[in-house]
Amino acid sequence: ITEYVTWSRLRTASLDGGGDQTLNLLTIDPSGTELQPSSHGGCDEVEDVGPTLGAFAGVNGGFYSGCTSTDLLRADGSTTTTSSTTGYEQRAAGWEEYGALTYSWVATGADWTSYRNAMAGYPSLVDSGVAFAEVYDGQEVWSSTDWSDNPRTALGTASDGTVMLLTVDGRTSAGDGLTTPALADLMYDLGADDAINLDGGGSTTMWVEDCWLNGVVNFPSDNATADHDGARQVASGLYLR
Repeated sequence: ITEYVTWSRLRTASLDGGGDQTLNLLTIDPSGTELQPSSHGGCDEVEDVGPTLGAFAGVNGGFYSGCTSTDLLRADGSTTTTSSTTGYEQRAAGWEEYGALTYSWVATGADWTSYRNAMAGYPSLVDSGVAFAEVYDGQEVWSSTDWSDNPRTALGTASDGTVMLLTVDGRTSAGDGLTTPALADLMYDLGADDAINLDGGGSTTMWVEDCWLNGVVNFPSDNATADHDGARQVASGLYLR
């Protein structure tokens, strides 16, 4: 896409998680690309918000309820939401406008002002080079969707600082999706030393400017069809510009 960003796609039936899978991956050098988290100020599609931010690519962000994020979300030095509505700690990535991402567990309802930008997710997928889907201190916040194959979106960082944004399609003939433990293994196999799970299911969307008719390069599942028109309106996104 640019000198600092590569977009790749893989259709495969040979992942450890099994099934027919479609993966889309953005590989990013953060020294030359701004990673911009954004609250949508309600619910909106990634493809519609990206251009308003001057972005050229993006994915959906964290979980939400009633068009308000339920995870820590901090952009340009201003915190929109914390994880107070979830009632448990979350693992978050924090970063400045450019440069390396740092990962940390953030307490329930707490802000994280050490960095200009931050986005939390759950479960944690890879921690210091160990692939293990986990929630904080064994808190029982798993849902049935963690153990079944579903569309997934993940954020990760390799040991050299390379950032990865991944979508895995599911719920249509474009792909079967993965469990969160299988997603953790996949992020590790892709080279992630650290990774967190973002919102998935019908929310999973990757947008790349000027690709296809609407820029959506994965197969969002909200219309239950293997095309590029099933994107869901979500409360936040993570964009490149």
